[in-house]
Amino acid sequence: GIAFQATLLALRADTAGTCAAAAASADTEDGCTFSDNAIAAGLDRAIQAGARVVNISLGGNSTNNSALRNAIARAAAAGIVIVVSAGNEGDNTTNGNDPTNPELSAQDSQRYGSGLVIIAGSVDENGNASAFANKAGTFAPYYLSALGEGVCCVYEKGVYKTTVTDGTTYHYVQSGTSFSAPAIAGAAALLAQAFPNLTGRQIVDLLLKSARDAGTAGTDAIYGVGILDIARAFAPQGSLSVAGTTAEVDLAQSMVQLSGAMGDADTGGTGTGMVILDGYSRAYTLDIQQRIARARHDPKLIAALAQRQQVLAAGVGKTSFSLTVRPGLADLRAGTLRLAPADASRAQTMAGSIITRLGKTQLGVAVERGGSALGQGLRGRNAVGDFLVTARADAGIGLSGDAKSAVAMRHGLGDGWHVGVLAEQGNVAGYRTDGTDWAMHARDRHRAAYVLTSISVDRAIGPLALAISTSLLDEAQTMLGSRFAPALGAGGARTIFADADAALALPDGWSLGATMRHGWTRADASGMVHSGTVRSMGWHVDVGKSGVVGVADMIALRIAQPLRVSSGGINLMMPVSYDYARGMAEYGLRAVNLAPTGREIAAEASYSVRLNRATDVGINGFYRRQPGHIATAPDDKGAAVRVTTRF
Repeated sequence: GIAFQATLLALRADTAGTCAAAAASADTEDGCTFSDNAIAAGLDRAIQAGARVVNISLGGNSTNNSALRNAIARAAAAGIVIVVSAGNEGDNTTNGNDPTNPELSAQDSQRYGSGLVIIAGSVDENGNASAFANKAGTFAPYYLSALGEGVCCVYEKGVYKTTVTDGTTYHYVQSGTSFSAPAIAGAAALLAQAFPNLTGRQIVDLLLKSARDAGTAGTDAIYGVGILDIARAFAPQGSLSVAGTTAEVDLAQSMVQLSGAMGDADTGGTGTGMVILDGYSRAYTLDIQQRIARARHDPKLIAALAQRQQVLAAGVGKTSFSLTVRPGLADLRAGTLRLAPADASRAQTMAGSIITRLGKTQLGVAVERGGSALGQGLRGRNAVGDFLVTARADAGIGLSGDAKSAVAMRHGLGDGWHVGVLAEQGNVAGYRTDGTDWAMHARDRHRAAYVLTSISVDRAIGPLALAISTSLLDEAQTMLGSRFAPALGAGGARTIFADADAALALPDGWSLGATMRHGWTRADASGMVHSGTVRSMGWHVDVGKSGVVGVADMIALRIAQPLRVSSGGINLMMPVSYDYARGMAEYGLRAVNLAPTGREIAAEASYSVRLNRATDVGINGFYRRQPGHIATAPDDKGAAVRVTTRF
């Protein structure tokens, strides 16, 4: 029943005539005898037939003769798995029987089986050791329990056999280690069928190691190694690797960790199965598309308000600088232009920027800040509003970036024309599947590096300011912030961004602004990543008015779509099938989609007013539909009131 597709060779080993009386007896074992020589002949016949597994539902409280011992040794040398019953004398000591150990014939078979003999114990349907079964005793490492009590059923001519007594129907069931042994033999046959590469010794090792623990923790004298668990025996065991390579696979980690621009990229696809091998060189299919992890979705408003920034700003002639102190951060690491270790222990860090003018050229340097704000500062662009949640489209590079430094230059060409260059370097921020900061792990820190360079041209025509720019984002081993498991052997990626920006100052304090960003990303061919191209887009539109109530206030509205992958993915050249006969994998090209179905559209309104020379008040309210480009994510909305003081 367990291995119903197995080819069976049934060999009768009873001594002629001894079972005739048993046919009419209630005890079907009564009177039957089996000689060691007949059993030995059966083993030799099994060897000749090329059997993979032999079940011996027989036993006795005497050691085997030399013929049977030698036959067991020959079968083991041929790689045949042998399963023998532990015995059904676990509730008595008749004729010197030791119920705490398997019967002597089972013990002897194990000794001569060179590690390929499993002794079968019995449990009931609840996993309790059967009282009638001989226990594991000193043979516990080779003793495996299986269902042998109340095993259903007896059939005659294909009909389920029942009997009726006093109006009560009884079903025929069987009990004994003679019924647990074939369950284990069937499991061995299943493994041999599913994984033809396995040797008999490996099959025995798998069944013993995958047993479900029972009784005292670990191997014990009652259940042996535990209870047969076929599902666990079929599950991958040991270290995993990509078929045809030595690249290790960690099932605790995602194969692909998406970035924010990829949102809920479809994880329900098919046809992206990669063949992996376990410690027994068994082939399994791992669906890459099913092991894609979405970017962590953090509430933006809480993050914006949690910084409690203190800003120091000043200007001297044509030079201005700002310095930001953020108290309350508990996990800081001392670094460039950060506080010394002693000060860092008080949970403070700094970020700063300097902008200066030399003739027609403006220069800017920033530390622990991105280049977008620095570039806007060089252009003298005043923010339309003070927004907390929605960012400018040209500030989004598709990843959560931890900018380390940036430099920028803007040079005047005359007649309102300017040309600018900018460079920024930093690390890709994010989280591992264990919840820790990805860049905090030494192995991942180098992989997180990115460099962004851009060139821009802008011109002011009266109240209208126009700018176009192109940027190159160079990622060391990520793709728009998405990360690939080391097993995929992925390299980095190159992204070209094209931006168009316009701002218009209107009478009565009105202002308009809009930015559109398009991106084209190409993955480096590395490891299994054969190729990959994605397109992305982000935009925002601003409208604002100053002097709503007085001269020192402003109201503004921004509608934006953060950078979002609109199409594309990666193509993986990976093992898609495995030939056990040759021990080789067949490779095929498979596509993994990185475009989300969700699309975030965010709207934020802000109002700010200066109450006096020392105090500002800001009020913000926002609404985000499908936040993080995740179609099933609940809408994100909120409001905040801030009070800023100056000293």
